[in-house]
Amino acid sequence: MRSLLRRLTFVLISILLVACSKKEDTEPSLLDHYQSEIFNENLTNDIVVDSKNNKWITSYAGLLKYDNQKWIAYNKTSSNAPSDTLFDIAIDSKDNIYCLTMTQKIVRFDGSSWSTLYNKNVYGPTSLCVDNNDNLWIASHYGLSRFDGTQWISFQTTLQFTYSNLWANEMIADNNNAIWIACEYGGLVKFDGTNWTNFTVNQDVPNGAYRSVGVDNTGMLWVGSMGAGVFKNQGNSFTVLKRDAIPSLCNTINSIGFDKNQNCWFGTEKGLLKYDGIAWTSFLENDYSTGVPIKSIVIDHDNDIWAVTSNGVYRIFN
Repeated sequence: MRSLLRRLTFVLISILLVACSKKEDTEPSLLDHYQSEIFNENLTNDIVVDSKNNKWITSYAGLLKYDNQKWIAYNKTSSNAPSDTLFDIAIDSKDNIYCLTMTQKIVRFDGSSWSTLYNKNVYGPTSLCVDNNDNLWIASHYGLSRFDGTQWISFQTTLQFTYSNLWANEMIADNNNAIWIACEYGGLVKFDGTNWTNFTVNQDVPNGAYRSVGVDNTGMLWVGSMGAGVFKNQGNSFTVLKRDAIPSLCNTINSIGFDKNQNCWFGTEKGLLKYDGIAWTSFLENDYSTGVPIKSIVIDHDNDIWAVTSNGVYRIFN
């Protein structure tokens, strides 16, 4: 999920509303833009989908739920939430929601009640994910911690970073439960439960800064960088998929998702991109100078794409 540091930087960005032009019948043709007084100035941060296709969104107004009919806010006023300002989010197979707060607490919401998770070895948490066995993983400055619902195990990193500690922008578990971490300054990091590996994906990535990571339906790893485009893993090497026709901000990839039609979707600093393996299609862009900065995306059970921004939530019907 997304990094707390990057969430805060988005608040300073001025957003202009743009329209999405109608595509051909083979392309997504409708777009909804959700704004609500319960959003608290429409500042939304991260998003997941539960088993019932409800959308859960972290925001500056607490945890938001959309059941495809109405919005519900779970916050201090409505549900005794520990905080109204939530950033990273993760979900397990039982629909337990895990979030990071502004004060870097780890909180859990089971649909009716909140609890706070604490471990002394988790110092400065920056990102969350849940693996295939429903273990919660937390990236913090000095390594990873795993919580199985009862017990904590911490893994201190053996890697050395030039600019900072292990500052995770996003992390995921692959099909083998290895943890992949897109670091702000430390490159792409893999932890297989025992060994740590730091990958230099491409020398053109400024300061080795990676924003996002995802695994597609075939198990292939995709990595989004800051300013140098998208990379996919092919064996022991990474291949760049970079759009040269647009400004560099569209090559800053904040989030990655995959739909049921094998299309790749990328949330960028200047809008939403779709890649079908050959061609690129742009959404939420106007003239590339007023595109909507996308913080996080998710594809729901209906194959629709949801994008959260500092100006509300967008839904692209697929």
